[in-house]
Amino acid sequence: MRFRSFAALGIAITLVGTAACTDNSGPDGRAVTGLYALTTVDGVGLPFTYSTNSNTTITLQSDVFTLNSNGTYSEVVQEMVSNGFTSTPVTDNEQGTWSQSGSTISFNPTNSTFNPGLVGYSGTLSNGGTFGNDVLVLMSGQDQFVYQHE
Repeated sequence: MRFRSFAALGIAITLVGTAACTDNSGPDGRAVTGLYALTTVDGVGLPFTYSTNSNTTITLQSDVFTLNSNGTYSEVVQEMVSNGFTSTPVTDNEQGTWSQSGSTISFNPTNSTFNPGLVGYSGTLSNGGTFGNDVLVLMSGQDQFVYQHE
């Protein structure tokens, strides 16, 4: 997920250990597996635009996690990268394994186009999304990314 560039180019993500899958249901009682689509970044809806240190502007258009029942996940991020002269659409991908311990979901990437160190990270499940669906909240530094369970 390109958002990791917010916090020192992906280095400052919360490191996680391996947690056992103990309960694969979320606060809304539904299975945790399925699609989680990014809805807001720091309370702002998509598309979300931010600047990098290199005079580049990135517009985050979509970001979707798919959590599979076999403990694997994939993530697809659609962005528009602009350097002030041209804009280029970019698709980033990540795959790996996920596990759940209570309301914490831990991600351990095994392949990524934007997380070259394959640094693990975690998020928190809570209730309160649209129509009572679970939300997954990921933090990167001070930035909050909220994903709605579809």
